[in-house]
Amino acid sequence: MKRIDDKIKEIEKKDKRYQWAYYIIVAMLAGFLYYVSTTRKQIDLQADQIDVLTIKATETYKDLKKSDSINKKLYNDLKNSLQPEQYWKHIEKANSVEDYIEYLTNIWGIKRDSLDMNTAISNIKSSSSIGESGWLYVGNETENGPYTQPTKGQIAKIIWRRGIEKVDEIASIENTKPKENDIIKMVKSTNRITYRRANFNSTKNKEGWRPSSKAFVSEVKKNDAEVWVKIRYY
Repeated sequence: MKRIDDKIKEIEKKDKRYQWAYYIIVAMLAGFLYYVSTTRKQIDLQADQIDVLTIKATETYKDLKKSDSINKKLYNDLKNSLQPEQYWKHIEKANSVEDYIEYLTNIWGIKRDSLDMNTAISNIKSSSSIGESGWLYVGNETENGPYTQPTKGQIAKIIWRRGIEKVDEIASIENTKPKENDIIKMVKSTNRITYRRANFNSTKNKEGWRPSSKAFVSEVKKNDAEVWVKIRYY
């Protein structure tokens, strides 16, 4: 009986040794996996850093950086070189609707003379200036009701009105009824048909108004509840 007990104890000792060996192997395996994972992250990070450094070291990247600096310098040089008088002479000589609109909206930030602005407005209304002309339906306004956008969605927004040129001021009127001498910008993504007269039964003009382009409002008219504007566009 004693020999059997001794044998059992011997087996239990072996089992414990095997269990400890198992635990040690599991711990070693876990440590190895953690090491591999950490090393992989470091390698990936180094690879990303190497990629960025490689890109920045290429001639193409250097050329793009140089080109960007040159473009900014050219813009500033052009802006600084154009004196108000020279700029206006250039606009007047071109005598196009597009140039007059850019002059009035002052995209170059060049000081404009008040008398020259008057001339620009007068010239843009003239048929002698280069550009298109036509009537455009923009919204509705009943006798007692407010101005509303077309049921199929807004067509244009106001981007310039003389005396109201600050961004926040324009934002407060951009969706209101256009007035004569306003400059509007199309918000629709497709060409808009313009007409010879202020009604849909009138003859359509050959050239429509292009998306994202601007137009000068030379006249505003109501046809019953419909609001129409006569625009000069390009």
